Amino acid sequence: MKIDDSQLAVAQGDWRVSGDLIIPDGYDLLVFGGTTLRFGTNNIFLSYGKVELLGEEEFQIVLTAQNNSWGGMVIINAQEKSKITYSKIEKMAGIERGGWILTGGINFYQSPVDISFTKIGNNQTEDAINIIRSSFSFEYVEIHDTSSDAFDGDFITNGKIINCSFHDVGGDGIDFSGSQIDVTDTYFSNINDKAVSAGENSELNISNVFIKNTGIGIASKDLSHVEVINSTIESSKIAGLAAYIKKPVYGPASINAIDTNIIGSDVEAICQIKSEITLNGEEITPQDINVDMLYEQDVPAN
Repeated sequence: MKIDDSQLAVAQGDWRVSGDLIIPDGYDLLVFGGTTLRFGTNNIFLSYGKVELLGEEEFQIVLTAQNNSWGGMVIINAQEKSKITYSKIEKMAGIERGGWILTGGINFYQSPVDISFTKIGNNQTEDAINIIRSSFSFEYVEIHDTSSDAFDGDFITNGKIINCSFHDVGGDGIDFSGSQIDVTDTYFSNINDKAVSAGENSELNISNVFIKNTGIGIASKDLSHVEVINSTIESSKIAGLAAYIKKPVYGPASINAIDTNIIGSDVEAICQIKSEITLNGEEITPQDINVDMLYEQDVPAN
């Protein structure tokens, strides 16, 4: 329904969506608590304006599939910040339209967003959520049971992850390129690849995180720097911390970890020559690391 000349809304209810749901340029969309949208197979939700999913604790919003899966959600060039709260978004298989392919089940391109009290899961996409050239905040967000990466972010100048949970993930928990990110009071478990991955000249500040059962706990690659404070990394198959070059066009990486416990891992940290890792005031001796071999240790090459 139309609220005014620039705003559309979905009436509260349980709706089957036949075909793609497209919000044209010049309009924003409101969805109120207690609403469920069930998308057909391969159908997508595309908006060129901000989207507000305004669920409430007792009246949540659900975006799901009518059958086994639906395509997913994409917001492009929205001038104003989107908001998603008290929502569940699930069962996305990926977006493909006439050669246009997106890696995320949820995609924000040049469109800022705040997400809180929301669950994203049971996805078959390369990334459960992908945010590009946009600021964001996550607070009390859970991303779970996804076949590859949970969250991929590219060229983000202001990103915050607070009190979130990432678990049962086939790839990375969070993976950033060219971004500045703060991660606080967040939990990672059963992550097949890296719980936290910083690449391509990213800067991450991490505090009070708990990481358990991963390939690598925290990785800094390709001219990235990661600060870690008051955190625990438990049972990493390859190493708790890793710093190395994956793309030679960049350069060495670094990690500085303070008041950080690494337990239950055969290797606390691996540091490639020219890269740097300092763990609780002690410098880790750099090694000549074959990065290709590193990625062959039952961990996907991402």
